[in-house]
Amino acid sequence: MKQTKSFRQCGFSLVELLVVIGIVGLLIALLLPAVQMVREAARRTQCQNNLKQTALATLNFEASHQRFPTNGLGSEGFLAGGLRRPMFGLENGSHLYQLLPFFEQQQIQANRAKFGWKPEEVLNHHIPAYICPNRGPRIHKNMPASSAGVADYAAFLNSRRLVTVLKQIHDVEISYSPPTETFGWTGPEEWSEEEDRYQGVISKGGNMNGDMLTRKYSTITMADVSDGTSNTMLYGEKSAQAGRYNTTGEIEYWEVDGQFFPGFSTMRSWGDGGLLPDNAKDDRWVVRTGFGSSHSGVANFCLVDGSVKAISIEIAPLSFYRFGARADGGIEENWSD
Repeated sequence: MKQTKSFRQCGFSLVELLVVIGIVGLLIALLLPAVQMVREAARRTQCQNNLKQTALATLNFEASHQRFPTNGLGSEGFLAGGLRRPMFGLENGSHLYQLLPFFEQQQIQANRAKFGWKPEEVLNHHIPAYICPNRGPRIHKNMPASSAGVADYAAFLNSRRLVTVLKQIHDVEISYSPPTETFGWTGPEEWSEEEDRYQGVISKGGNMNGDMLTRKYSTITMADVSDGTSNTMLYGEKSAQAGRYNTTGEIEYWEVDGQFFPGFSTMRSWGDGGLLPDNAKDDRWVVRTGFGSSHSGVANFCLVDGSVKAISIEIAPLSFYRFGARADGGIEENWSD
């Protein structure tokens, strides 16, 4: 008697297939946040490395010149200089411009000598060490013929807002008496901008009134950082609006001259909201003046000794002031995260 073989059909049933798809989807849902966290950690580390490079370039500058770079001649000096070369023997470009040779970017300075502050030859360049990878390289546009690359790091600047907060919250009085909050104010000498505003490591080269140099400021050396190089801020992340990373359609008037401009694009202080995350309330003045970060809960800063720290965005105003001022006589240990 002939036996017939029975064969079972191989494959998946619809129910089995749906179960497998569900399991794969669940694994992806569990894995995706972890992947995002790893990517953010990598970008945060890269941001810290960029600040480290900028700090080392600054220390090399100080070793070569026996002083720290200056914030040029301030915003009024930059504008008075226009397309011209440095005025009165003082550089009118920002400290970030002065550091270019230490990033092997001498050609940009050579181009300035030929073309002035021409956007396509000088201002539009991206310096990788000046850019947080979360924000990426970008150009701020003023007019079709005027644009400039933007940096994400700035030096410390004292401000009326910070002084007011110190008095209100900590009952600490800081000498500060400018008649206005204008960055490039050039008024009577009863207010010392050099002493009151520029309390950090980076100061101006001098005071301008139109095309006239009214006062040359003292140079700042390593010896002037009397609070200690491991206790004092050198540069930190600027606040920015995530929705305005790309500003080709809307002017950010404090950033239009970019990373080589010695104004709020390269100097920052305590904003109305303290240290601001990039998704903070959309307020131009708050964002204009302060430090902040695209990293969750912290902002990266480099110190005068070349080290880099992630600082909590919840840092108290007094701790921040102690951190930023080079010679205020007070050192606090609670500014680190």
